[in-house]
Amino acid sequence: MSNQPISIIIPVHEGQDKIVLKACLKSMMQLSPPPAEVILASDGKTVSIAEVEDTIGLIQLATEVQSGPAVARNLGAEHASGAILCFIDSDVIAPTGLVAQIRQVFMDNPEVDALFGSYDDAPFIPTFLSQYRNLLHHYVHQKGREEAFTFWSGCGAIRREAFFKAGGFDGSRFPHPSIEDIELGYRLKRAGYSMRLCKDIQVKHLKKWGAYSMIKTDFLYRALPWTELLLNEKGFTNDLNIKVSDRLSVVAVFLLIPLLFGSLWVSNIGFLSIPVFFAFLILNVDLYQFFYQQKGWWFTLRVIPWHITFYLISGLAFALGTTKYYLKNIRS
Repeated sequence: MSNQPISIIIPVHEGQDKIVLKACLKSMMQLSPPPAEVILASDGKTVSIAEVEDTIGLIQLATEVQSGPAVARNLGAEHASGAILCFIDSDVIAPTGLVAQIRQVFMDNPEVDALFGSYDDAPFIPTFLSQYRNLLHHYVHQKGREEAFTFWSGCGAIRREAFFKAGGFDGSRFPHPSIEDIELGYRLKRAGYSMRLCKDIQVKHLKKWGAYSMIKTDFLYRALPWTELLLNEKGFTNDLNIKVSDRLSVVAVFLLIPLLFGSLWVSNIGFLSIPVFFAFLILNVDLYQFFYQQKGWWFTLRVIPWHITFYLISGLAFALGTTKYYLKNIRS
């Protein structure tokens, strides 16, 4: 049990940043102990790794056509030899002891079928939005329940048997990077498998976020499909991004914005936005304290409007997704 072979599977695609990929693969080659294998699963076309030094033991595969990371991960899993499948995104740097950490969790907890970690609290890209976004992800996972209801493929491991019995990632439903890992987690949970959020397993994220990419991702590839998933599952778990405080924050934002715009025509109505805004701050005070401790007060002040935007996008996507869901059910 203590020497269970671990296969690391990394989905890649043509056109991604080669410097970032090189950093990711370099961290794979420095793992101690090493995994049984590192599988680079290319989406549609084999990605060149000519610039990467020392790629001994690295296996390259490619899907026949471009189909998204879900299909690429499944291809890697089919060719993997390990009893444990570890999925790593191509834009992260793994700690040297990752294999040992994963192996230890499975050895100490034989009832656990899958686990995942989080980003660390020192994002690589120095831009404000990249720091904000990656630190937000770190905070959400660090505050999550250890007994998880979902899965994360940025750095997550699954017992081979559980992965294939659950059906793997749904490539037909998710042809683009989306919530394919979250959806797999719901299926694993529904099938009775146990998942663990391991907060001490942390990887460094190298992704550079911009305003457009962040808003587009949050709306189209996260909030909309997650809304459909939640409605299909008929239940909200009080954890991660869908805690009660998150849902109340959406309500606060959808009260705050009409009040602010309404004050342009009705002067007294603007005063009502003050208690709503303070209610929003109170709901998220722990997060803002975290940002203050990490980056100081000026960074934290700049976070607030972006955090409001995040909940605005989430609320709009939920409203649209709910409407589409019920219209679809009525027609069927």
